[in-house]
Amino acid sequence: MAHHHAPRGPDRSEGPQLEPGITLLHTTAVQSPGFVQLVCSSLAAADDALWIDSRNTANTYRLYETVSDERQLSGLQIARAFTAYQHFELCRQLCRRVTPDTTLVCLPNIVSLYQDDDVPAHEREQLFTAVCAGLAGLVETYSLRVVISTPAANELVDRLTALADRELSVETTPFGCYFEGDDYETTLYPTQHGWQTTIPYWVELFGVVDDTQLVETAYKTEFAGVA
Repeated sequence: MAHHHAPRGPDRSEGPQLEPGITLLHTTAVQSPGFVQLVCSSLAAADDALWIDSRNTANTYRLYETVSDERQLSGLQIARAFTAYQHFELCRQLCRRVTPDTTLVCLPNIVSLYQDDDVPAHEREQLFTAVCAGLAGLVETYSLRVVISTPAANELVDRLTALADRELSVETTPFGCYFEGDDYETTLYPTQHGWQTTIPYWVELFGVVDDTQLVETAYKTEFAGVA
């Protein structure tokens, strides 16, 4: 990576933008800063946004630290669940709370609470099936952006994969959150003094250079002026 002021090119500094439909974010940790960044980069001050939290992902300090303007959070309402049954009930209320004015629904760690030991297997199946059906119904009824996340890999996550319209993965790096999906890859990171760029950023900006051309250019540069 190179540290400098980057020229004008693809704007990949704020993260991917959420689109109508269900976006599934695969994270490497339960309390992933990537989920917060993904939501904040897609959140506008006029948005009526609803967030059902689990595992304390909705950290107030992190939210205010992530947005560029505090007014972006003015329309965000957060409800917290600490058990699978609370999460299920909040999802039931969500289906009644969403209106045509609602623009964004956020459910981090959507699988996590249903995997707790105190949830019998048969209840886990029933509750989670109902949650997935409710989200699918909301997206079918409204032009709505829904973002869900999970760090796990199991049969419940497989069901989310079938439910999602789009999948992204996120990893935390020393330079910030690295997002990757079929139509997106983080190639530019903001820093205090400019931007941190990556090789894919320059490839997207200028295209791929043939390997032979690179060797010839290096050779001519090295031996320029030599008899």
